[in-house]
Amino acid sequence: MRMIWIRQLLRALPLAGLLSAPESPASDSSWLATGASAEQTALMDARAKHAEMAHDPSIQLDVNQLDRITRADAYVATEQASVDSDPLKPMFHIMAAAGSTGDPNGLIYAKGKYHVFFQHSPYMVWGKPVAEWPEGKVGPQVSWGHVSSVDGVYWQHEPIAIMPQPGSYDPGLCASGSAVMADDGTPTIFYTAAEPQTQCIARSQDPNLRYWRKDPNNPILYEPKINNFRKGGFRDPFLWREGKTWNLITCGATTDQGGMAVHFQSENLTNWTHVGALAEGMGPHCVAWECPTFMRFGDQSVLVVSPLFDNLQDTDHAPRGSVSYTIGPYKNGSTFTPGEWKPLDIGSPNDFYATQCLKTPDGRYLLWSMIIGGGSPGHNWSGKLSLPRVITVRPDGLLGQAPAPELKQLRRAHWGKTNLDLAGEHTLAIKSATCEIIAEIEIGTAKVVGLDVRASDDFSTKTRISYDASRSILDISGHKAGFKLLAGEHVLRLQVFVDRSVMEAFVNGRLCGTVQPFQDINDKAIRLFSEGGTARIRSVGIWEMGSVWARPAQ
Repeated sequence: MRMIWIRQLLRALPLAGLLSAPESPASDSSWLATGASAEQTALMDARAKHAEMAHDPSIQLDVNQLDRITRADAYVATEQASVDSDPLKPMFHIMAAAGSTGDPNGLIYAKGKYHVFFQHSPYMVWGKPVAEWPEGKVGPQVSWGHVSSVDGVYWQHEPIAIMPQPGSYDPGLCASGSAVMADDGTPTIFYTAAEPQTQCIARSQDPNLRYWRKDPNNPILYEPKINNFRKGGFRDPFLWREGKTWNLITCGATTDQGGMAVHFQSENLTNWTHVGALAEGMGPHCVAWECPTFMRFGDQSVLVVSPLFDNLQDTDHAPRGSVSYTIGPYKNGSTFTPGEWKPLDIGSPNDFYATQCLKTPDGRYLLWSMIIGGGSPGHNWSGKLSLPRVITVRPDGLLGQAPAPELKQLRRAHWGKTNLDLAGEHTLAIKSATCEIIAEIEIGTAKVVGLDVRASDDFSTKTRISYDASRSILDISGHKAGFKLLAGEHVLRLQVFVDRSVMEAFVNGRLCGTVQPFQDINDKAIRLFSEGGTARIRSVGIWEMGSVWARPAQ
């Protein structure tokens, strides 16, 4: 009966051809009762979701977009049960319901909700097509996926926001970008169309930011004339406001200096003036700074970029380099003086890349990244977003990185111990592949201390975090970085999130590493260890974590 009612509702809509039932087998409605395929049922359900909006005159529907979005949403719905059944699917990392999840985009708090958009290829997994688009084409056809949250803790999937339009200025890609609230309060997306790469706008009159209309004057921004500029590298707009002036930076590079954050300014978000380079560098082998992100902290600012290089052929992450940041003063609304470049995360660029930030109502910067890959064979998903990090500039001038405190609301059952002498190995009495661990370790006479997670019972396989105090080297699953305890730091503090196929480690609130452990999902043992002497565990706590998709009953 429910599906019969949906069909009647859709037939009554004035957008007949857009939201009506499929042409075939429309002449035989028996499939609605018992014979509907999963895809047909999902298509009707997706169309029904949009039906109410079609009669709201305040929401300007894009007819060309909506039918394609509806079909893509329906396909995702048919795959979601398979994705959810994958034991490697993370529980508390944001990702698409199905298909491929890429760069975080358009992060914004608007109209009482947090909104996270992201690059989404509904018909692609691991870079390979798993189905055809409605036009019969295969390929990435990158769209903007969307999830929303009222509290930044529990999220819900939303319809795809924008999709490429064959035969237009964005025939195959609605690539990365950002979102702002315009001066009149309209949520406004800036994204890159390709090819060629140009910057475009979409706006939403919908209070839930589900429905978007592309600007009829798109593209609104073209590649500027810059000496020695590398062609094909003009993308990923990021915006912020200084007084009455809007600022926009994009990816770029020159053949002599390397990467560049190309800087524009506007008073109205539509007419832009090229004012130069916000920053540039990393040498001629750097062929692009992707996904630039700029955060303001009083008289200091932080620029984060995801660089590409042409000399990384011997690595498993070419052409991606490590996401890097620099801290420096930003003066006169246009002049940024970068300091030393440092890695934002010591894991592989395959495991942490393409960052973007959201400014919360209370003024914090939350930063997400893309984590490439994941998923068991036969389950149509790949990619997820990192956990949100709070980025700060500390009083000592160093960059601070901490997990968003909202994540504490996902904590469930707790186990903990205090004041343990550690001479050798100490296996903990709890096993988990979905947990948060906080361990505070006094180094003592030990040369090396650390933590093993996602380990087999005999610890022959494991993901290891270790700190060699004798050489001041931190090692997160084989990814190493120099690290020293600062004056006043009396413990090594490891805050580690294990979420099935991904692990994120925060060390003393200022160094992070993201890795993807692909051990057997049943490998859940946890232990602390020391080598070369005795350490002391001041405290260790473990919380089982809940799902970001399932709010507990009140």
